[in-house]
Amino acid sequence: MRPTPLISRCLCRCALFGVAVVSQAGLLYGQDAGKLSPPPDFSQPAIAAAAQEVVATWTRWMRAGRESEQDVLRQPMGEARQSLQRRLGDFQDFLDSRRAYSEAVVAYLERSRVEPRPGQSVVTLAELCQDHVYELGMHLTALRAKLSVLREFPEWTSVRRSVQPESDMAFKLQSARMSEMPVELSLVDSRPAEAVLLLVYRNLEREFTDQLGRLWARYYQALADAVEQEPGGAAPLMPVRSSVGAAGSPVPAVAIPKSAPTAQSSENPLVGVWTYPERSQKFNGVAEPRNVLLELWIENGVLMGRYRAELPDFQADRKVDLRLHGAVAPAGGPQILYFDSKDPPATGQIVLEGPETGGLEVAVERRVPVGSPIPRGRELLKRR
Repeated sequence: MRPTPLISRCLCRCALFGVAVVSQAGLLYGQDAGKLSPPPDFSQPAIAAAAQEVVATWTRWMRAGRESEQDVLRQPMGEARQSLQRRLGDFQDFLDSRRAYSEAVVAYLERSRVEPRPGQSVVTLAELCQDHVYELGMHLTALRAKLSVLREFPEWTSVRRSVQPESDMAFKLQSARMSEMPVELSLVDSRPAEAVLLLVYRNLEREFTDQLGRLWARYYQALADAVEQEPGGAAPLMPVRSSVGAAGSPVPAVAIPKSAPTAQSSENPLVGVWTYPERSQKFNGVAEPRNVLLELWIENGVLMGRYRAELPDFQADRKVDLRLHGAVAPAGGPQILYFDSKDPPATGQIVLEGPETGGLEVAVERRVPVGSPIPRGRELLKRR
């Protein structure tokens, strides 16, 4: 629940005496990031409808994004990119609903100024700041929960580092809104409430929504960078609106970076996405590999690829993410691809034989020096 004006006055008094009342993630204003309370409606039906739409779009965004971050780090790059663009579209739906709510409040402020009525609800600066403090806390809590889910992945560090500046800016804005709340030394307010100036409302709302836009755009782009691992960063994401696609309207084109794998090419039967069917027992090594994903594509006449897997070794399971490259081999011969891994540091070869069985299976062999952190082994992959 959102804090009441009485609680806000108490918090302001505490802040006046130097008591820390808000954590960096804003957790004082809501622990469950999946349940957003509606912003104030000031007893106006139009504003109430807009406020409920804010909650509805937030819920759809949170529900659709649940565990999607784990999924994109295991998907082929093209699929992962499309998934991230859909989640970014879900966020844009939420942000649009928040702006529509703001415009509904602006219309009410303008009407109240031109035609004041006795007993009408007043939109105050305190309520506006309180609303922003609460919702910023919810966003920071949601972001922290999403980052926590990524801890088991090696990409977690880069994503967290990339989003940290915007996260800090969101926290600073939250602190600024707290400081902008009028400080009342008495719990009993004897003065009539004053409506916030229209220009002030517009400026504070714009600053608020702009910060939310930067925060989540940076987060989803950081995930795209982690998945695609391009030297200059992944191509900018384009939001894809699920609601637009469901209605049958044109969906924005999905931007795929030039190095991303494309559909199967008739020129080279290896091009495409290959996976290892777990428990198929078609492997040779310490133990059966898991989550094997091999993506192959042609770039500037060179066969490029990416090999991701969890490979059991004698000491522990190793998660590997290898970038591959090699000259295209003559038809029917083994295809040798070279890799130079940074994490863990290693070099070696991936040798492909096939495809066999109607072009649906390819054998993969990892050739590495003795003592390499990349386990040796061989497995049979199926076309995805």
